[in-house]
Amino acid sequence: VVTSNVTDMDGAFSYCSRITTIPLLDTSKVTSMSELFTSCESLTSVPLLDTSSATDISEMFLSCHALTTIPQFNTSSVVNMGSMFRDCPSLTSLPLLDTSSVTDMSRTFTSCSSLTALPLFDTRHVVDMYAMCASCSSLTSLPLLNTTNVDNVDSMFENCLNVEQGALALYQQMTTQLVEPIRHSSCFGYCGSNTT
Repeated sequence: VVTSNVTDMDGAFSYCSRITTIPLLDTSKVTSMSELFTSCESLTSVPLLDTSSATDISEMFLSCHALTTIPQFNTSSVVNMGSMFRDCPSLTSLPLLDTSSVTDMSRTFTSCSSLTALPLFDTRHVVDMYAMCASCSSLTSLPLLNTTNVDNVDSMFENCLNVEQGALALYQQMTTQLVEPIRHSSCFGYCGSNTT
């Protein structure tokens, strides 16, 4: 398949529930990869695709239930990564992706129930963190993310039952910064409820 001139791959492999591997594609010109592998439920890994031109990778791996790892994608141009890994319960770790241009991280890791740690992403431009890590039940600590420009942290860490540290520091930061998030309902609802 020749993809060297393709700029939009939205949903290209979505709902291919039986594929287990992806061929190495030329994605150097692709700017939108939204829903590219959505509901590829048997996919366990993906090759190092060229994502250097991508600005939208929202829902890229949504509901990839068997996915365990991802490579170090170049995400330096990405603005929207909402729901990128939502409902990926087998994902155990994440590389430190470049999120310096990202504004939307809503639901990015929702229900990634095997994640034990979250890298200290660059979130200085993020505006929306709605349910970003909700129901990440294996998380034990939270990084001190930059929330300076965030206006929505509703349900951000809701049901992160096993968090032992980091939540208080993040709460104190958000409530004392120059402009507090406008929406913050249940941001830490049941967070750490299984711990002391």
